[in-house]
Amino acid sequence: MKIHPFEKLFVAISAVLLGLGLVAIGATVFAAGIHLPAPHGRIDPTKLASTVPFDSPGLQQTGPNQYNAVIVAQVWQFTPFPPTTQIEIPAGSTVTFTLSSSDVVHGFMIQNTDVNAMVIPGEITQVTHTFDRPGEYLIICHEYCGIGHDQMFGKVLVA
Repeated sequence: MKIHPFEKLFVAISAVLLGLGLVAIGATVFAAGIHLPAPHGRIDPTKLASTVPFDSPGLQQTGPNQYNAVIVAQVWQFTPFPPTTQIEIPAGSTVTFTLSSSDVVHGFMIQNTDVNAMVIPGEITQVTHTFDRPGEYLIICHEYCGIGHDQMFGKVLVA
């Protein structure tokens, strides 16, 4: 079987482009410090409500402009965020969000920030963000979790 020279050229060009693409992706991952998130611990999702710190979710100040927000994701809400509640912090504050789910996989995304995490039953997820600019930041679940998924939100108010 004889291969036409144009086919050989096309295969060679395709291989070079594929190689360059993989090198570009690899270089970008290392340059930007991208890594897969690891769980910050394991927890029994059936005992979440009686396990520290998830037994008292909410916002606690841990230092000057340092906060820890403990949040439980459950169908169809982020506790302690019923739709009329919000976290209020001053501008320049750094918040560490500590999350877990008691039922199904949820998402945790804060719009206009780089906060984007999966909340998986049995795992503790932590993500930290510094809110430099005042404003209202909407927290949404970006993983479909059932019929009330669109009602699963909260707010961070930065003053």
